[in-house]
This record gives sequence, structure tokens and C-alpha cells, in this order.
Amino acid sequence: MKREFSLFGSPGRPGSLYERVRTREPHVRERVDQLWSEYRRLADRHFETEFRERLHERFWEMYLACTLLERGREVDSSNSGPDVLIRERGGCVWIEAVCPSQGDPCSSDRVPDLDFNGVHDYPSDKVVLRYRSSIGGKVCAYQEYVSAGAVNPSDPFVIAVSAAQLEAAFTAGPTPDILKAVYPIGCQQIHVRLDASADEDEHVGPDFQHRPVVYKSNDSGVATNIFLDPCYAQVSAVLFSDSNVLNPPLVNGRVAHGSEFLLVHNLSAANPLPHGWLGFGTEYVPRLSGDSLSLSCVELPST
Repeated sequence: MKREFSLFGSPGRPGSLYERVRTREPHVRERVDQLWSEYRRLADRHFETEFRERLHERFWEMYLACTLLERGREVDSSNSGPDVLIRERGGCVWIEAVCPSQGDPCSSDRVPDLDFNGVHDYPSDKVVLRYRSSIGGKVCAYQEYVSAGAVNPSDPFVIAVSAAQLEAAFTAGPTPDILKAVYPIGCQQIHVRLDASADEDEHVGPDFQHRPVVYKSNDSGVATNIFLDPCYAQVSAVLFSDSNVLNPPLVNGRVAHGSEFLLVHNLSAANPLPHGWLGFGTEYVPRLSGDSLSLSCVELPST
């Protein structure tokens, strides 16, 4: 990689992740610079400077755009609108990227550092609160874009959330926390018939708790049913990734950009995306049947 195309040409803050990659992670540096060679034409004029101080956030923007390019999308950017613009036949799709932090160091709701010593409760509610807060902030930003005329309100709008700064976040299992941030989904539960006879099945079946609110440490509630709320209809979907600059997604031992992406469709979207729109990764498709909500998990090709 030629030096003039490197994001690591200048020293960074001692002890920072940027400086670690610049001086001690040549393979990571090479992979990042390869993405940079594709993204340079789309980057704003502050990107290189801010990359040194806000590596996770700015890497997420670059990785997102480059993954979509690699997957055959026509990607552009706008100085006055969301981070990524996808041009499609018949219109545009806007994507705003966000990489939530662990939260205020003084807050009891802060997502803790990853700790391998001893046994700890998984901080699911704290992770959900960080996702929910970041989504709410980007909804406000979208409204400002529309008011300024930078975005057509009839275009689909996606919020792309990265867990790169939340080392303690856990994404495996039947209900990733990003689902719990936008739909009223709680813990999985199994119903058992106590009056079942010897020849009857005592297991009725599993489902999930209805949890429309998650509570902060001060007992104030934050709604987690926003994809059932018409007030959030401007959000077409949430796209989620749990990879980061040091840990790219792997398929059969090889880097596979976007294979980890989750796309969660908004049931109440004013401008919905067609099912299968992403074309790779995993999509969650919601359906209502009476007063029951179901989410179908559709795994799409990884490569």
C-alpha cells in the first residue's frame, strides 16, 4: 500500500487504538488501507483527522460503504445528508451510521468493560439502552435532514448500528439485543402444562416475554416498541454489525465483509424496504397476526 493512500501516515495519541494499529498491527493496517483506497472518493474532508481520534465510528462508516460497494450497490455520499446514499432504480436509500459508546463513565447504566475474571451477569438491558439511545439520536438527525431539504421524506431511511465500542455485547442466540431495542421482546420462556396426563405432552411451546419498556437504573422507562409506533415510521429498518477494526467477520476462515450484517425491518415503516433487499447477511421480517408479533429470521448468502 502506497504511503499516500494510508490512513496511518501520522502519529496518534499514545495508547490509542489508532496508534496500536499503526505501530503493532501490520495486517490490520493493510486491510484498513485497502478499504481506504476504495472509500477516499466518498470521505468528507474531516475523515482522516477524525479517524485518528474516533477510529471505531469513522471505520464503521467506511466499512459500511465499502461493503455495500463490494456487494454491487451504487454508493454515493452527501455533505448535507446521511453518511451513505445508495442509488437504486426508481429512487434512493439513505443510511446513517452510528457506533454507540459504552455511555457516561459516571452512569450506572454504562455498559461495563469486558471482564474475563469470574462469572458476571450479561448486561443486556444496558446494551439495549445504548442501541435505543443511538437510534433515537439518529431519528432526530434525520428530521433535521428532511427540514433542511437534504433528504426526500419519501426515500427509505436506514440506521446502521455498530457494536464495535461495546466489547461486552453478545449477539448470538435467538434474540439479538438489537431486536430488543426496536421490538417489545423480552426473555425466551417455555410454557408447561402442570395438569398434563401421562400420555399428554406437558410442553405447550416456547415464546418470548412482552417487554415494551426497558428501565434505567433510576427506574425511568425507555420504550422498546418503536417499530410498532407510527412516530418512528420514517425509519425503514435498522442494520446491525458486531464486527470491528480488529475483528472482521470470517466465513470458513476468510474475511467476508457484511456476512455478519443483520437487517431488521420496521413493521410500521412509511417507506418500507422489500424483503430480501439487503441480499446478504441476515434479515428479520416482522409480521402481525391478531395481537401476536412474529419475526422470521432469513439467512441470506454470506459470500
